[in-house]
Amino acid sequence: MTVPSSLEVLTHRLELLRAERAAAMTDSLRDTTGDAADRATNVEASIRLQLLDERIALLELELLELRSAPHQDGIVNVG
Repeated sequence: MTVPSSLEVLTHRLELLRAERAAAMTDSLRDTTGDAADRATNVEASIRLQLLDERIALLELELLELRSAPHQDGIVNVG
């Protein structure tokens, strides 16, 4: 059994968050039919979308740092 690297785990997590964001985006879209209440923005989905955007941005920064960090053979990295 091969243990995935930190980079693989974080990249997979980023893909999952982006898929979750796409679903949240669909939930937050306004319906163009019905009365004013039907066309109101789904506030809960909009908040979830914002939180996902923040988590995605932080994960992208973490991946960038991981990719730019020099690897040293024989040294165990935290993470």
